[in-house]
Amino acid sequence: MLGRPGEAPGPRDLRLSHTPQTASRRRPCNRMDPKDQDQEEETRSLPRAFNGQRARAALASLIEPASHPRLVLDAGHVTTVDAYAGAVLRTGIEVHLARDPGNSIVVAEPEASLCWAALYDLLGEFLPPRSSWAGNRPTPTRGRDIVLPATPIADDETTVLLTDVALPAAAGALGFGDHARRLLQEAAAAFIDNARKYGDENAPVGPVICAALEPQSNDLQLVVCDLGSDAPADGQAALRDAVSRSRETLGGIQSLVALRRNGMDLSVRLAFGAGRAHHRTHRAWRFSTFAAVPGFIAGVEIHR
Repeated sequence: MLGRPGEAPGPRDLRLSHTPQTASRRRPCNRMDPKDQDQEEETRSLPRAFNGQRARAALASLIEPASHPRLVLDAGHVTTVDAYAGAVLRTGIEVHLARDPGNSIVVAEPEASLCWAALYDLLGEFLPPRSSWAGNRPTPTRGRDIVLPATPIADDETTVLLTDVALPAAAGALGFGDHARRLLQEAAAAFIDNARKYGDENAPVGPVICAALEPQSNDLQLVVCDLGSDAPADGQAALRDAVSRSRETLGGIQSLVALRRNGMDLSVRLAFGAGRAHHRTHRAWRFSTFAAVPGFIAGVEIHR
């Protein structure tokens, strides 16, 4: 298992999964109650390209305390989303709602139809209580690109349900074979276990998992986001140390990149503080820095 700097890795004892939603149909959409429209609010705009590196970087602003109980997240100009966007946005929503029972969230829908449909599916059929869509767009029909909507991991039972049932079933429905489904299970187990072992027990929300097909490359992404402990002063050095210790102990992250995967081409991406780490099949780990992440975000991508 990949541990945080200064901590010994622990054993992994979980597996993984999720059930597919195959019907393409119109669904109910949580909408803002008209009587709440006159409340004071704070509005934050999401980045136009709300995916990958930019989605990870957006986490810091999403979890900043709001100046008013009602927070509006404006996705109107967003054109691109992926599994990173789903995990990060759901984390930001959960954090604001957890800060005060009087807090609420409104998400303004993207103007781009395909992006709106994808974001709706990334956040699941129903937003959590006290959160809603602005109601500016009709409810989209369900696509087939979302393997697992962004879901908070509350306990071991949720972990087992998602990793042993949901993920393999949904990936299988998209045509992925046994090797890819097994890889997803192992990656989810490693990422969730790492988040629950080394994350901040006092964080307002636990780890959030999301899996989807990346809309441009059609790669299969699985992402786990957790608020973690305090960001290290040198995130790149912290990730180098963590990857090194995982290699020495054959931890979960190392097992993902070390084994032959029946010819699969895959990438593992890690973000901790300002540090970034990226590994792709048959290549060495690469380390860099980017905008600081107030937590730990781990992702695996199966390239097609």
